[in-house]
Amino acid sequence: MNQHDIKPDLFIVGGPKCATTALVKYLEEHPDVCMAFPKEPHYFLSDYPEYRQARTIEQYLDMFKFDPEKPPKVIGEGSTWYLFSETAIKNILQYNPAAKIIIMLRNPLQVVPSLYWQFLYGHEEDAKTFEEAWKLQGLRHEGQKVPKHILEPQRLQYAKVGAFGTQLARARDIVPKDQLKVIIFDDFIADTKSIFDDVLTFLDLENINKTNFQRTNARKTHRSKLLSKLIRPSKPINFIVRTIKKMLGIKSIGLSKKIKEINLKRVKGGDDLSKELIQDMHKAFDPEIEKLEQLLERDLSHWKQYKL
Repeated sequence: MNQHDIKPDLFIVGGPKCATTALVKYLEEHPDVCMAFPKEPHYFLSDYPEYRQARTIEQYLDMFKFDPEKPPKVIGEGSTWYLFSETAIKNILQYNPAAKIIIMLRNPLQVVPSLYWQFLYGHEEDAKTFEEAWKLQGLRHEGQKVPKHILEPQRLQYAKVGAFGTQLARARDIVPKDQLKVIIFDDFIADTKSIFDDVLTFLDLENINKTNFQRTNARKTHRSKLLSKLIRPSKPINFIVRTIKKMLGIKSIGLSKKIKEINLKRVKGGDDLSKELIQDMHKAFDPEIEKLEQLLERDLSHWKQYKL
């Protein structure tokens, strides 16, 4: 049997900044699970093709490493922009109708400022503050004031990114009920073990009695912005690196990774947002929260009272 004959059957589809990275890492510890490397192939993101890490089915399936003679019980990936996409989940189900889908949701008023910081760290955002980025959404939708390094500028439409009620409704319309699991970030943080055990049950996996759940993907910034820009991947730098590796007969130099680790700084604390901005965010997100309450039959009123 060839590895390419076996289809992935688990898709953690988002949303961004909702602990998908943590869940993927925890699942990777299970002996009967194989998760994609890198974590986010985004192969099924047909409406935002520039963000796809795999462009062909062969490239995609090569991201899953396992013995085809002894395949794992679950083969999965966690591409956070599938939920935002209007086509990805449909594409997944066309590829594998039996696929299980996990959606992780968080208060959008928390998500979008955190996402701004992630974009800023990755040089995909150039607005000096989240408030500036929020106000630029209209111009950016028209193709103005778009950062030159952003892959798929629609990802900077923060109000659309946080429209989780609309996104969940779209998913619920096409995913069979027994193939869909929704996880609320608050529950995941409050009792990670219980939620993780529920996920194993959902995937028909044996409980491994995991008790250690370290936090992952915390907010980051650069100690030196200039240094981060100098080591940012580019065609000239990639050419030089490839040439050096070929001359030395090695697969990896590792210098860029070490520099990034030294230059990384973890950031704690919230965002200093104006009262006007908070009101604008509530205007955009409170109706979406109400949609979630109806879909999940759950009280999320504390999200609508969030003051940041």
